[in-house]
Amino acid sequence: MCPHPCPQSCHAGDCSPCKVLIKRSCHCGAMVHVFERIYYNSLSAKDQETASSCGGLCHRKLPNCTHLCPEICHPGQCPSPEKCCKNVTVRCKCQMLKKEWICHDVQAAYHRSGCHPKDIPKNQFGIGLIPCNSDCKNKVQVVESELQLRKTRFTEHNLHLNYKYDSKYSVLEHKKG
Repeated sequence: MCPHPCPQSCHAGDCSPCKVLIKRSCHCGAMVHVFERIYYNSLSAKDQETASSCGGLCHRKLPNCTHLCPEICHPGQCPSPEKCCKNVTVRCKCQMLKKEWICHDVQAAYHRSGCHPKDIPKNQFGIGLIPCNSDCKNKVQVVESELQLRKTRFTEHNLHLNYKYDSKYSVLEHKKG
């Protein structure tokens, strides 16, 4: 017996089957299905599970990486998230060197280093997994010397501007007095 009131005015005999609509999200949450309650409740648990799938790719983020589940919309946890086969660009710490790895290899490298991949921020995923080489050290030295040169020029420029401003301001003060 359903808890919904009969939509018909007072009548003899049994009420017609309940036509109340129920909403059910698909397993991945990408869409909402609308079913007649009597139809949905008449399905077996397995058929309810099948009817609740949107039929598209699962839109849930995998727990150990930055990728989405590649399976068709499914109930429960995503199967084998540690076997993600998407490509990831891994870089050295200074980010000069880069290589393409398979995501499950990136996850394994994090585990070997004592980190859990899910604790790595999305914008840092894959960084620092390959060692820097001599090219990196040379590049860092060049960048640091260029940065120092810019700082020196900036400081000299600001000192020059301050001098111009101070002397102009002094002249204006001098004319007033």
